[in-house]
Parts: sequence; C-alpha cells; structure tokens
Amino acid sequence: VAELPNDLTAGCETLPEMDELSCIDPTSRKDIGGSQAGNGRDDLEQGGYTGEAHDSCCPLLSESAAVHESIMDTNGRISEPLASQHLPFVKTSPMWAHLEGLEIFRKAPQRPNFHQFEQHGQEVCQGLALGLMFSFAILAESINRLNALDDSRLLEQKMTGLALLEADGFDVKDLRSRVETLLHAKNSCVELQDSMRNLEEKIAHKETKDRELGKQVRSLAMAVHHHDLHAYLMRNVMRSAITQKMNNAMEISRLKTEANKLKRSCLSITIAVPR
Repeated sequence: VAELPNDLTAGCETLPEMDELSCIDPTSRKDIGGSQAGNGRDDLEQGGYTGEAHDSCCPLLSESAAVHESIMDTNGRISEPLASQHLPFVKTSPMWAHLEGLEIFRKAPQRPNFHQFEQHGQEVCQGLALGLMFSFAILAESINRLNALDDSRLLEQKMTGLALLEADGFDVKDLRSRVETLLHAKNSCVELQDSMRNLEEKIAHKETKDRELGKQVRSLAMAVHHHDLHAYLMRNVMRSAITQKMNNAMEISRLKTEANKLKRSCLSITIAVPR
C-alpha cells in the first residue's frame, strides 16, 4: 500500500479548527499535535477518518470513514476492486466507497494505470483516478443499456471510449464483446433491412406491372365482348340473308313452274287451231 505523504499527515494538524464547527467531537478524537503527532499517520492508515465523524454538519467525513472501512482491511491492504496493484496515492475521497460498491467493479476488479498521474501530486492523482473509474462505470452502464436498434455511430463511439479506457489499463474485453455483438447484430439488421427494401421495391414494381396488365386484360375483354356482340349480330344478319335467299330460290322455282305451265298452255292452244 502506498504510504501517506508527509503533507497529508501534517495537514491533520488543521483538524482542531473543525472542532469549533462540531464536525468532530474533540473529546473522542486523538490530539495529533504535540507528542502524539507521530500517530496521526498510523490513524489514517488504519482507518482514515474513523466512525467518530457522525455529526450531520460534516457528512463527507462520515462518508470518508465508510470509505476506508470498505477499501482497507485491518492490515491496511487495499480492497478487492484494486487489490493487486500499488496505488500512487492514498484513498481519502468518500467516492471510493460508492465506486467500489458498484456491481461492475465487484464482478470484474480493474487494474488501471494510475501511476501515469504520479507527477501531478496526491490530490490531482487521486482526482484523475476517480475520473477514470467513474468514466469506466458510466460507460459500462451505458453499454449495458444499448440494443441492436441503436444508431451505429453511437455504438462506434462506445468502441472509441473503450479503446481510450483500455489504454489506461482497464479490462474492457466483456464490454467490447457486447458492443461488437450489437454492431454485428446491427449490421445484420441493416443487411436484412436492405434486402427487405429491395424486395419491397420489386414488389412495388410488380404490383405496378400487375395493375397495368389488369387494365390491358380489361381492355381486351371489352374488345372481345364487342367482337362477340358484333359476331352475334353478323351471324343473325347472315342467317336472315340465308333465309331470304332460300325463300327467293323457292319463289324463283315457283315462278318457273308457273311459267312452264303457261308455256305449255300456249303451245296447246297453238296446236289446236286448224290450219
């Protein structure tokens, strides 16, 4: 575990001023001035701000106690989410308790590279580390809310964010796998949608052609109907003409027969007249 810098232990001498605000009960806190000044560092390493800070006017100190109880065991070792690394700062922020209580860090402890911030000092280093941890937690939560219907650009942004956090030492394999799965599903959906769009265009074209053919069939049917009607009329005219021709032929035959009778009568008269 990283040891506390001298400026932090020395800074504990300012705690008596907080007694006036009733933030810490002066009767229950060790006096870290004078002969006990050397114990202030041990107090912080063992428990940070202990459970004595319960006054409502200083909730941060109360939360700080909970932080150290959650992230430090009785031997002063760092809690599970960052167990395997030597941190370049001492956790004094109450936000660590909230962070390390998140499910994403309980299920998959992270080992980010916080040593890149060492040159900035304890406070800035811890702040940047918290920023990275919060960034990872927020990104993980947003990725868990994604679905295949989300825009591809949003999924690509998540991949970019994961790459940045991975460069800082975070394990992003599971999160990247989820985004890649969503991207694959998204691409598959896009391909299916393109195929559906092409089919819909073909269907629309065929339906237009079908309507045109329907009009053509109706026009031809009307023409056939007109033709059939005309043929029917022509057949009737033809039958009438045939009937008239037959009647005319019969009349001709009758008239010829009558003419022959008259001719024979005339011949008979001529023969009967004496010469």
